[in-house]
Amino acid sequence: GDADIFVKLPAGDDRRYDSVYADDGSDGAPRRRARERVARAAEVLRAWLDRKRLGRSSPAAWLLAFAAARANVARKQERRAKRRELRLVRSLVDADDYHISIVTTAAMPWMTGTAVNPLLRAAHLAKAGKRVTLLVPWLHPEEQAFVFPAGLSFDAPAAQREHVERWLAERARLPMDFELKFYASRYDAARGSILPLGDLTRYFTDEESDVCVLEEPEHLNWYHHGRNWRSRFKLVVGIVHTNYIYYAQTSTGAQGPVLSRTLRAINVGMTRAYCDHVIKLSDTLQPLPRAVVCNVHGVRGDFLRVGRAAARPFHRWSGGAYFLGKVLWAKGHRLLLEYLMLQQARGDAPTHIDVYGGGEDLKDIKNAAMDAAVDLTFFPPTDHADPALRRYKVFVNP
Repeated sequence: GDADIFVKLPAGDDRRYDSVYADDGSDGAPRRRARERVARAAEVLRAWLDRKRLGRSSPAAWLLAFAAARANVARKQERRAKRRELRLVRSLVDADDYHISIVTTAAMPWMTGTAVNPLLRAAHLAKAGKRVTLLVPWLHPEEQAFVFPAGLSFDAPAAQREHVERWLAERARLPMDFELKFYASRYDAARGSILPLGDLTRYFTDEESDVCVLEEPEHLNWYHHGRNWRSRFKLVVGIVHTNYIYYAQTSTGAQGPVLSRTLRAINVGMTRAYCDHVIKLSDTLQPLPRAVVCNVHGVRGDFLRVGRAAARPFHRWSGGAYFLGKVLWAKGHRLLLEYLMLQQARGDAPTHIDVYGGGEDLKDIKNAAMDAAVDLTFFPPTDHADPALRRYKVFVNP
């Protein structure tokens, strides 16, 4: 297979060559072939420019075309290198000897999907015997209040790590048998998201360069200016969680259509540049390069236990309906109010719904609910599997 990835060097010389330059039995053959291809391309370009009478009158045009030819050769070399790395990953997987690095855009105690699901993914992979590193954002204590539940803050990453480990043990009943790292980040109130600061690829060692899972790859790379993930790791898989196109359409007023189209193009560019494969959790998410649709999250054991308890004979529900999620207009609260107002307009009996969560739009949504005279009661953020929620019969997801 892939034993020819590195050039054989004289004894005592332990330098490693890039995998583009594989040893094919002749010293420097790949480099020589690359130079020959560039020379041939240059001749073709020179002939074309001469025919167009640009070769002499416009040296800058010729130089630009020559640079484009060089870039094209470089891209072909990169593609060959990536194919060899993918073959190497396949051999590592077959031997069950590889490292998995997971990078995400949120961290506990923020009870959001991109904090909880990657954490559980890392814990279960580690339980299965894999070597795993999870990289999560660290927010300054002054910004933690934007996303963490009231009363929870941490002065240092070590304190937050203890909280994560305790939650895993108590809620998921899993040990933290993986390495947890933190990267510097800031909270962007305009987007309601955490954005990385600096090059995230630098947080991983050479021993952590096999497989990388980017949770929300488009989000992680909106402002990425470091090394390309696909050259830093042998295989990069992006998992797309969030419908940012819908967010842009519904939360930016008249600018929504323009912003959503722009964001759609940016997301395509980010995933094409930085991911070898993309997994979308739902087909409602925008089309992306090299993408498949698959639910890779699974079901938390707590929910299965709750379901088994609810399935027992003579089980009775003491609560009606509830809605849980970050309190943002884009999360569905606007639709919820519209449905309840439509119910009133039709003369139907009003439905009472308990709303759990916190967020930037909480005050506005409460005021809108009062103005519409709909029957909503608001509660603080709560874990989906919290015992307080087990009494409800219906979960509303507008």
